[in-house]
Amino acid sequence: MSDLNVLYLQGRLTKDASLNTLSNGSAVATLSLAVNKDYLDSSTNEWKKITNFFDISYWGESAKKNLSEYTKGREVLVEAELKTSSWEKDGKKFSRVEIRATRVRALRRPGEGKRANVAANGTQPASQGYSSPAPEAPDFDDVPPEMYDENGERIPF
Repeated sequence: MSDLNVLYLQGRLTKDASLNTLSNGSAVATLSLAVNKDYLDSSTNEWKKITNFFDISYWGESAKKNLSEYTKGREVLVEAELKTSSWEKDGKKFSRVEIRATRVRALRRPGEGKRANVAANGTQPASQGYSSPAPEAPDFDDVPPEMYDENGERIPF
């Protein structure tokens, strides 16, 4: 039985993806991803946000073909695997863990909101009787398996 090495990350790109072509002709795109997590601070009973940043490599023709979609601020869903590398330099041993994308799906573009019923200024539509800003709470609407792309089509993850 084979072991499992699968990682899913959803977040926003912190800069435009960059593409490099190696001497053997292989293409590799580098993505920088910010992933937010909302949590309730038990000491203050307030919602807080923590952001983690990840560098991701995306190898092959898919990376080259879809590179124009991976611009700063774009929300993406990444399916990846972890790969370890080790080497020795000047008698010292080094190692690192790399996140290698196997699939990347572009989701919302920058400026597209998470909820269609919240206005750009963060308030609920008047027809619903709300006039105060939307509450700062985590948005669990984006958790797989119910993921949709910018055209409203379900993402088959």
